[in-house]
Amino acid sequence: MPTMLVCEWETPASKLEEKCIGDYCIRKKEVEPGTIWSMREYDERPVFGYDEVVFACKAQVVGLEEKGKVWMTNSPREYYSMHELAARSKGDVLVGGLGLGELANILANRRDIKSVEVVEKNKEVIDLVGKNVDRRVKITHGDIFHRIKELSKINACPSTIILDIYRGDEDIEDVKMDYEYVKDMCPNSNVLVWNFGAEIETEKAFDYLGIGRLFKY
Repeated sequence: MPTMLVCEWETPASKLEEKCIGDYCIRKKEVEPGTIWSMREYDERPVFGYDEVVFACKAQVVGLEEKGKVWMTNSPREYYSMHELAARSKGDVLVGGLGLGELANILANRRDIKSVEVVEKNKEVIDLVGKNVDRRVKITHGDIFHRIKELSKINACPSTIILDIYRGDEDIEDVKMDYEYVKDMCPNSNVLVWNFGAEIETEKAFDYLGIGRLFKY
């Protein structure tokens, strides 16, 4: 069972301060040495081939909450899942959902990504996270599906569309309907949706992380 060993865990979201605006909050949680978390997405597919992560020393994980409900964190499983989405992106990228800004920052540092626009419907999330997002990313306050419709009408669909959204009560059929709606609007776009569609192979994922020339650092 492949295990990822983590110490002093840090991502761009680690720089966010604990703060609340309206119903949304940034919270930080201390993780004790020896803590074991799953690396399996939806408890099925191991992210980057790892089954679990073991924290070798005390670490801190950041989460985005709405009324006490955690929508996302920068845990190793979620963070490396973002890299898998980025690895399948190209050209101009449109993202639905800002979250902690992790995906936006990863995309902004890809040499082969021309532009990144993130559409977020909650102004509070933009106010909490937006300042920590790479300046090359355009953040738009609005509805991702309305934005896609607008772009479709003027024949300006991007190369890649990522629906990084989660409503909390959806199942695979809801996700499938979202995917099919976007493909109807932008048939030539590469549409990526959580929990729908094939993931990249583990070997390719490792290659992606290991090739420094992909990034602008």
